[in-house]
Amino acid sequence: MSSGPVIHTTDLPTSITGARARSSEGSSETRIMRIADLEKQAIVGAIEALGGDKLMAAKLLGIGKTTLYRKLKEYQNIS
Repeated sequence: MSSGPVIHTTDLPTSITGARARSSEGSSETRIMRIADLEKQAIVGAIEALGGDKLMAAKLLGIGKTTLYRKLKEYQNIS
């Protein structure tokens, strides 16, 4: 978990950041994702990492709780 009030990509598991393990040659694959998909991963991942605490997730992500709940509702309609 983060050591302060800001979450950095290094604080997140690779399943959220989409980072790939480096091969022995030091190269890595690049994965291009839509911004909307990255946003969804960040929100869902933060909620999971915080044990379901949506208000804390919103605070750490720098969005309002109303925005968080609206986004979650959008994700339900997409899936």
